[in-house]
Amino acid sequence: MNLKDIKERRTEAGLTQEDLIKKSGLKYGREFLSMIEAGKRFLTKESTLLLSAALKCEPLELYLGQTLSNLHIDLGERDRAVKSALDYIKMAAAIYDVKKEAEGKK
Repeated sequence: MNLKDIKERRTEAGLTQEDLIKKSGLKYGREFLSMIEAGKRFLTKESTLLLSAALKCEPLELYLGQTLSNLHIDLGERDRAVKSALDYIKMAAAIYDVKKEAEGKK
């Protein structure tokens, strides 16, 4: 998973804020995007989906990248935190599957 903030992804794609707003179909203006990039506003589910499609990345990457960058931790710590969180989610899903399978055999 490549966690980058929205501004970094936008500039790497060679897009201005206005370009990204048009490409994504966001119904809010440049000020809204500027506040998101500055960490003054958080992504909504809708804006996450629209921006991730426009920036050609997974919504979870975009959401976690923004959320974790607002915690002000360095990239190494951030990547380790994400890996730990994803490992925990996988473990919880596996436990759930085992429980469901056990319930089905009763």
